[in-house]
Amino acid sequence: MIIIIKIFSGIFLCTLLGTILYLFWKAVGRLIEHKGYIDINYLIWKMVLLMFAIPITLIYANGFEKSTYVFEVTGPIKWVIGILMIIWLVGTIIFTIRFLEKYRAIRKDILNADPCGDEIQSMVKSISKKLGVHKEIQVVILEKAGGPMLYGILKPRIILPRIYAPQQLNMIFTHELIHYKHHDLIWKHLANIICCIYWFQPALKDVFYQLDQWGETYCDRTVCEYLPDVKGYFSTIIDISMEEIRYGRYTTAGLYESKEVLKLRMERMKSYRQQRRLRRGISVSVLFGMIILSATTVFASGIGFVKTYDKIADETREEINVGTEGDIKDQKAKYRMYDKTRIKKCMIKNERLKENDGKPFTWKIKPKERIETKEGYLNKGTYVDIAACMGFEEEHPETHIAIGIVDEDGEETYIENGVNLVSVLKVKKDGRYRVFIENQGTKKAIAGGYYWVETEK
Repeated sequence: MIIIIKIFSGIFLCTLLGTILYLFWKAVGRLIEHKGYIDINYLIWKMVLLMFAIPITLIYANGFEKSTYVFEVTGPIKWVIGILMIIWLVGTIIFTIRFLEKYRAIRKDILNADPCGDEIQSMVKSISKKLGVHKEIQVVILEKAGGPMLYGILKPRIILPRIYAPQQLNMIFTHELIHYKHHDLIWKHLANIICCIYWFQPALKDVFYQLDQWGETYCDRTVCEYLPDVKGYFSTIIDISMEEIRYGRYTTAGLYESKEVLKLRMERMKSYRQQRRLRRGISVSVLFGMIILSATTVFASGIGFVKTYDKIADETREEINVGTEGDIKDQKAKYRMYDKTRIKKCMIKNERLKENDGKPFTWKIKPKERIETKEGYLNKGTYVDIAACMGFEEEHPETHIAIGIVDEDGEETYIENGVNLVSVLKVKKDGRYRVFIENQGTKKAIAGGYYWVETEK
């Protein structure tokens, strides 16, 4: 169940981080839409997409296992997350099947397409050499495609619906080879996978659209560095726009996709050619701002998630009956100094000792591990009531358990070994104290009970 909870947490936190960055850049991006910063816009939309793919916040939150006990499983948490994960899994399977059906149909058509002649293949090789593309890319004729496009990652193909004039072919091949050089199809396939996983997030459709149109604009910018006739290049695109495009933008990279995107591309190229001052400085500043926002979001959402999860776990934890007065006797306290060599890992609960206060707990603890509360200041003569039961979920529970209090100097007052551990521990001097439980055995223990701080007895 822990693995399922972590998968759910990763999806939730990636959705949160990706959505925040999407909303931020959607607002800020409008301010510099026509300022000519093509490369920075494309890069940032890639960053937004990656925030959905990489569970950065979950990795950060997992680091809190050193300072708080994350992912404790309670009955309500188990049921709610279980139901949500079933719904998510069903939706992911449905959207994945739909995508694979479209991909399979396109692939079948392309595999049956006719290869072009040696003259056209030689032309592609010549342009590839000029652009620094070392992969051999085959050109095929597929009339039903409707327009020129690039397909495939491992075995890329340039698809032509018909044979164009030599000058047009030069522009088409340059455009498609630049797409390959920019790895645009890899980004599109990654976006498709993310859209299947996060099918419930409508904003991803716009992220895909933004990534696609900025990718096309970035391709245009690079193409115009190699082709002197910019007007002729866009005239070719306009001519192709009159043809009916059969395959969409989801699995291919084409010279033309829609009139709206074409208009945007031409406007952005005009802005790029007109404004060249301070581009690098502004690009660095915008990137730095996105990095700061990402780091802040990761930090805030990570801490917020850990605290919220811990609070829900505390509130939904079942109360444990550790016995009634008369059938369990208080154990005599023992004393020792804290020795970190006894344990492999120590986790700090998000709880602090306070006078006339306490909490119930259900803590799962592995062998040679230790759980502690945060420090709280206690006066000399204060009493800490401690009760724990190790046998409420198992027939043969781990009984080699120590539970007690430890002061700021590492001196421990504790009781140990037994199915039921109950005692009243007296604070011997003023100072800062923590409640701890330590598994000294060889198997995982589940301890349920409570601790309570009293100033008088």
